[in-house]
Amino acid sequence: MRISTAHLFQQQVTAMLEQQAQLARTEQQLASGKRLVSAADDPAASLRNLQLGDRLTQNEQYLKNLNTMQGRLELEEGALASSVDVLQRVRELAIQARNASLGPGDLKAIEVEVRSSLEGLLSLANTQNANGEFLFAGYQVDTQPFSSDGSGGFTYNGDQGQQHLQVSQTRQIAAADNGASIFQGVDAAAGGITSSFDILNDFAHGRYAH
Repeated sequence: MRISTAHLFQQQVTAMLEQQAQLARTEQQLASGKRLVSAADDPAASLRNLQLGDRLTQNEQYLKNLNTMQGRLELEEGALASSVDVLQRVRELAIQARNASLGPGDLKAIEVEVRSSLEGLLSLANTQNANGEFLFAGYQVDTQPFSSDGSGGFTYNGDQGQQHLQVSQTRQIAAADNGASIFQGVDAAAGGITSSFDILNDFAHGRYAH
């Protein structure tokens, strides 16, 4: 069977176009450093690449969560350590106040220091991170967790939630504790439940045993 000249030319043109297309793909691969320029080059490999990209994005988010969690926990650790220091100092003052030989001036000095300690503890309980989020408010990170009415009343404005961050496909880690679980729920000496702030406030007002 005779093949027309026009058909031969068409075959050559088609082959050349295919070669040009292949050359263009190769140039793109060299320029981008990627073997797969489009999904059509290797559908199966492209799917694997997409899955790998999703996994890398997910792992980057886990790493970001870990860094966030570490920062929060370090901040919480610092706030709690300072709170312990405040309470330890107030405990020392409480022991001093039981000394019957102390005069009114001595007791007044203790009262002034305890009031200052109370303000310091309240400030620590309202610690914020670099983003302005309150550390001890549970899920209510934009709400100041503890407030004072100025008359010896203290209110917790957060919730009972405990924030968790996903650090792997199967694991979440607590990133902060709510203030109610730390500063409230203290057993009162006379029975019942009180808060760290109430204890310091009572002490500052002379409601303690000599």
